[in-house]
Amino acid sequence: MNRSARIISASEVNGGYFTPYQSSFCLDSSLNKTKARGKILICRHSGSASESRIEKSLVVKKAGGVGMIMIDETENDVAIPFVIPAASVGKEVGNKMLSYANHTRTPRAIIMPAMAVLGSRSAPRVAAFSSKGPNSLTAEILKVGLWHW
Repeated sequence: MNRSARIISASEVNGGYFTPYQSSFCLDSSLNKTKARGKILICRHSGSASESRIEKSLVVKKAGGVGMIMIDETENDVAIPFVIPAASVGKEVGNKMLSYANHTRTPRAIIMPAMAVLGSRSAPRVAAFSSKGPNSLTAEILKVGLWHW
């Protein structure tokens, strides 16, 4: 996706008998398809939530959304295989994005394809989803080193 789309809080596209607060979590059947179509939705995810992060992206896709920004209160470095273009951000960044979406006349965003960043000098750290050592079933498969920059 290299074109811009309107960015909007999922609470603004609530549907059915759901409150805006409930819709902000992108619960199943909580989004109005007419309001969500063609937009990038900002969804919340709390650490105690029973629904999965992947399920939220599926709900957005079914509602016609073209992308999702998930505010994840757990703020961990776990890779999520979303079903639509998406980004997972922490609470502080997420609140800034909500402020932008709520206080800008026509807020827009672009979710671009992933690409390698060369020349960055950030201090590395091991990603939470990096494997922890040789495969216990097949010892010849060694640890894959994934670093978070």
